[in-house]
Amino acid sequence: MRIFGITVVIIASLLPGARVEGSDLPQLALREAIRRGLELNHQGRAAQFQAEAARSGATAASLHYLPSVTVEESWTRSNMPVTTFMMKLNQGRFTNQDFAISSLNDPSPVNDFKSAVTVEQPLFMPEAWAARRGAHVPTRMINRRQASRY
Repeated sequence: MRIFGITVVIIASLLPGARVEGSDLPQLALREAIRRGLELNHQGRAAQFQAEAARSGATAASLHYLPSVTVEESWTRSNMPVTTFMMKLNQGRFTNQDFAISSLNDPSPVNDFKSAVTVEQPLFMPEAWAARRGAHVPTRMINRRQASRY
């Protein structure tokens, strides 16, 4: 019975005008089929995202070598003995009268306004160098894996 069914299918497919289901599918060239397969391959797309993440990591690691600018302002008012002593000393307004016991123990309030602009330019940062080098290694490894896979 099984052989009879197979024979009928073969004969029916050889008859002129007989259509096999799915024969209206578009014909693809080999290059087009490979291109579509690579576009739809999830592992290939994941490898591309990994390579992009590694390149972003390398860029972030190289940003450590850029200069940084810090602007800072502060204002303080105090009548605490140690704080007023320190503020007058920092301001360069310390006099001999400030050594008087009454002035040391019970000072009048002192105001301190400070502004600072700081520019830092790193010359050598071993941790940034190692991070940048480490970020480049996965990119090379991913590209080798992709090339060997396809």
